[in-house]
Amino acid sequence: FSGGVDSTLIAALAHKALPLHVPIDLSNVCFAGGQSPDRQSARHALQELAATSPGRVWRLVEVNKMLADVAAHKQHLLSLLRPAGTVMDLNIGAALWFAA
Repeated sequence: FSGGVDSTLIAALAHKALPLHVPIDLSNVCFAGGQSPDRQSARHALQELAATSPGRVWRLVEVNKMLADVAAHKQHLLSLLRPAGTVMDLNIGAALWFAA
């Protein structure tokens, strides 16, 4: 959950699709020691979601990793990714893997 338009829209759709008593966890992975523009956007978007959906429990799961963690797992991640042809594939794949 980056807090951008696409991830916030998906979170809002999940809110519409799930019963109100079901909490929604939003995972945000940061590779900059917990300080990144995406982390700040995720926090702001979480506030907006909470304000527009009273009664819903939203939980922002903040996953803090370092670039060394990506480097340590790079070969394994590349073996899992398809098409794995670009740096962006690795970046997105690493964020999803560490979030999981």
